[in-house]
Amino acid sequence: MLNGESGADILRGGEGNDVLFGLAGNDQLFGAEDNDKLYGGSGNDELDGGDGDDRLNGGSNQDVLKGGLGDDFLLGEIGDDQLFGEGGADILYGGQGDDELDGGGGADMLNGESGADILRGGEGNDVLFGLIGDDQLFGGEGSDELYGGSGKDLLDGGGGNDKLYGGVDMDVLHGGGGSDELFGEWGADLLKGGEGNDRIFGQSEDDSLFGQGGDDLLDGGKGADTLTGGGGDDLLRGNQGKDLFVLDGLGNDRILDFKAGEDKIDLTLFSSDFLQLDALTVDD
Repeated sequence: MLNGESGADILRGGEGNDVLFGLAGNDQLFGAEDNDKLYGGSGNDELDGGDGDDRLNGGSNQDVLKGGLGDDFLLGEIGDDQLFGEGGADILYGGQGDDELDGGGGADMLNGESGADILRGGEGNDVLFGLIGDDQLFGGEGSDELYGGSGKDLLDGGGGNDKLYGGVDMDVLHGGGGSDELFGEWGADLLKGGEGNDRIFGQSEDDSLFGQGGDDLLDGGKGADTLTGGGGDDLLRGNQGKDLFVLDGLGNDRILDFKAGEDKIDLTLFSSDFLQLDALTVDD
């Protein structure tokens, strides 16, 4: 066990399962080999777990935590922190403050907690939770799950077949590459499928849904929603509310539940010299 006390200390663990306490001051803690525990304490600290399955606690102020190799647990605690899982299947908690979390390689779990956080899953099949605040979540490569939580969040699935859940408030969801599932949940949300055959659900309030590439399913849910299929042969279901279906002629789209006297069809994206509806099927 190593204690830094006051001042700007450098602590190196070496071989074995070490416990390092930076305490006061701007410290640097290196776990090196095996399964180590690093506690930054007060000050702007740098913690590096190295090899092994490590636990890193930043403490107060603005800290930088690097898990290194192994399956690590990183907790930023108080302050605007930077957390890097690096190799292995890591668990990252930002804590209080506006934090940046990067899972790196492996199947990681990232939790922003309070503050306006930025979460990047990196490689692997990751799970990201924005929780409280206006957060930005980027799944990266792999088939990821993104949960915005409360606040006005931005969710981008990236590559792979992802699942995105907006949560509370007005969120922006982008599936990216792959065949994704998007759920706006609560709030007036903007949902874009991207490439692939996506399933997009606005759910509550007045949402805007864009299928973009691929053969997509768009379901507005409650509220007065706007549905635009984009490229591919799409299925459009407004569901409850007075909905607007926007057709652009880029595929053979089908409206599943057009309600006469309530819903509307927008054809303004068709060119003036090409307006035919043989690529449209309407079910009432």
